[in-house]
Parts: sequence; structure tokens; C-alpha cells
Amino acid sequence: MRSPFFFCGNAIALTNQLCLMRERDRNIADSAIQKDIQLAERLGVSGTPFFVMNGEIFSGAVQLSDMEKIWDRVSKS
Repeated sequence: MRSPFFFCGNAIALTNQLCLMRERDRNIADSAIQKDIQLAERLGVSGTPFFVMNGEIFSGAVQLSDMEKIWDRVSKS
């Protein structure tokens, strides 16, 4: 039979490993978010929603019928 101290030691080791994994994942996520922010700044994104169709940029709430008109216009160019 294993001692309770063996279990506690494993639980602490596992907890420490999970904390390190969470920190690594947080760093990866932060890096990806920062890259997205930099791209948005280069594109001139100032809010959401933001759309780019065939190089044409438009933003804000867009009705489906307006989106279809925009698509028809940009798909012909």
C-alpha cells in the first residue's frame, strides 16, 4: 500500500506541471493575440466587425442585403 505522502507528492508535482503548462499556453496565446493586434493596426482596423473583400475594406454592422451588394460589386472588379 502506498503512503498518503506518496500521493501528495505526486499531486503536488502534477499541480506544478499543470501550472507550468498553463503559463506556457498563456504565453503562446498572448503572443498570438499580439500578432493579431499588430496585423489589425497595419490594416487600419479600428473596430469590429471588420471585413475585407477583394481588397476593399469596410467595417461596422452590415445587413446581409448590403453584404450581398458589396460582394456583387467587388467580385466583378
